Amino acid sequence: MNRSVRDRVFSAAEIISFECIPTVPMVRAATGIGELEASLYLAEWTAEHRLRSGQSPYGAGPADSPSLLGESGEADAAKYIGEIPGDRDAEALQRIERLESEIKLLEDRVRDLETREKTL
Repeated sequence: MNRSVRDRVFSAAEIISFECIPTVPMVRAATGIGELEASLYLAEWTAEHRLRSGQSPYGAGPADSPSLLGESGEADAAKYIGEIPGDRDAEALQRIERLESEIKLLEDRVRDLETREKTL
């Protein structure tokens, strides 16, 4: 393992993290190293950074992840892309309920037709 490359990636990631979440292209631009090394060492830096912050090194689940946007920013972003997660879930549930009622009606109709067929 080349310590100087690792140290350069860690230093660049630390500096970048003051403004935003460091990405491989950002680290590559700051250090001039290849994508493979940048990816490898940035993943290592991210895991260590998360541990220092008291988070899981493997990432948090959506419910555990603090948002960088904040509540109003999340709502604005969701509106911008045209969907608010809660609305999408509610729409899906309504569609499921409609489909279940349609299935029940079709099943009832099949039973009626089967009964009529038996009487003929």
